[in-house]
Amino acid sequence: MPTSRSATFRAPLGSLLSTTRALLLTGVIGSATLLSGCLETVPWLPPMDGSEYNVLYSPNDHIKDLLLKGELDAAHDVYASEKPYFDHFITNGDKAPDGAEMLKLATLDHYLPQAETSVIALESRTWPAPRRKWPEMRQFMDKAVESVDTLNEFVLMQEPAFRPARLDELVEILSKYKTPIRADAAKHFRDYDLAGDDNFFKIYPVEINEYSFLKRNRDVWMRTVRTLDATGLKRLRDTYDDYMIRDLEEDLGERYFSALVKQRGNDVDALTIIRDVQRTRDAKFVMRSVPNLTLFLAEIEKSAAADGRFDTSVETDFPLQHATVKLPNVYKAQGAESADVLFITATIGARTGRRTVDTSQIESEFFSGTHEEPNPDHRRLLIELEEAVLKYRETHPELTDEDMEKIRNRTVSAEARRTSDEEGGILSVFDVFDWTSEEDRIAAIQTEFNNTPAVKVVDDFTTYKFDKRDVESIKEALVR
Repeated sequence: MPTSRSATFRAPLGSLLSTTRALLLTGVIGSATLLSGCLETVPWLPPMDGSEYNVLYSPNDHIKDLLLKGELDAAHDVYASEKPYFDHFITNGDKAPDGAEMLKLATLDHYLPQAETSVIALESRTWPAPRRKWPEMRQFMDKAVESVDTLNEFVLMQEPAFRPARLDELVEILSKYKTPIRADAAKHFRDYDLAGDDNFFKIYPVEINEYSFLKRNRDVWMRTVRTLDATGLKRLRDTYDDYMIRDLEEDLGERYFSALVKQRGNDVDALTIIRDVQRTRDAKFVMRSVPNLTLFLAEIEKSAAADGRFDTSVETDFPLQHATVKLPNVYKAQGAESADVLFITATIGARTGRRTVDTSQIESEFFSGTHEEPNPDHRRLLIELEEAVLKYRETHPELTDEDMEKIRNRTVSAEARRTSDEEGGILSVFDVFDWTSEEDRIAAIQTEFNNTPAVKVVDDFTTYKFDKRDVESIKEALVR
């Protein structure tokens, strides 16, 4: 039997109470401690670091309180986080706590009618259906799936003991309804006006994984894009903004750039290429390279840095090749000789400077130590314990000092209790008196008292000030 909670409080209580009252308090608290040790394997008992749950307030009580307030989702959160508490009863074959059953009924009352209504409304839509009816069917489908999934996602509804058969029936109905629609998706995609109509994946009656679908139906996509001009490509890109796989997105960008170049006829030079690349990017296309053109940037290597010089290396976000070369081998650099367009850049001069534009003082603080202060909660709990024990003694006059002494003697160290148990020298506390709500309250107060130190450590902080300077930094470079 676990014994980590078997601490007693004879010394601190004895110093505050009379001999008889100290003996009484120690004995009753000791009995509560012993029971706490015996029940420690129950997962919902309060941990030693403190918890909102204890022998007087369990997760089951918490759920019922939340249901009374109408906080259904919060009650489900409690069930999910405190599931071991409820599993303990089910595993042992006991009846589930009434809070879980109340939560089930409240959930079905709130969510099941909506789920049934949505699924029934969806079933009334026949398939195959013409294109004009797809958006409406998708709305009914999304609503039905959402309402059923909402129920399915509750941890409580995943437990066989609480899962209603009707929920499984609704899941099965949805699955059977979606299967033929999903099977027809590729056929309808082939006949769909990708460039002129709405986004296929947004209006088709069932949700489709667009990435794997486009991979399988790449030929249909490519058949469309090959026929489009720059305007058509832009519309297609905007329509399927977040629905394209990477290689198709890059292909679309290159085709849009080529369409812009084609519009210029023979009037193409390096400047117009740069402008068309920028126009392609401004239209939100992705470009990793310039189709049918090789662009090369040769950056002339700088001489030894002069005073004030800073790094002016070129970092490109442009689809071109880039290398640092030495004079006079600019045109012989690898990649430069075969480039269709060659850009040459050199840093002629660079300098830095700075100046203070404002100064101010900032106040802050640093951790400088700790000090101890009396913990008022410790004193408050001690008084509560004393009052609870005195009240108990008043309502149980049949308990003699000898009875209380027996209880006190049973509240021994963990090692001593194990030894005595083996020798048969210690009886259960239930042999002395029945365990009632009064003893439960004393046990709960004792648990909190045991977790509350007599003093608390308070951090000390020392204030100080420091100067803040706003500095303006200037970097200038002349690049050709």
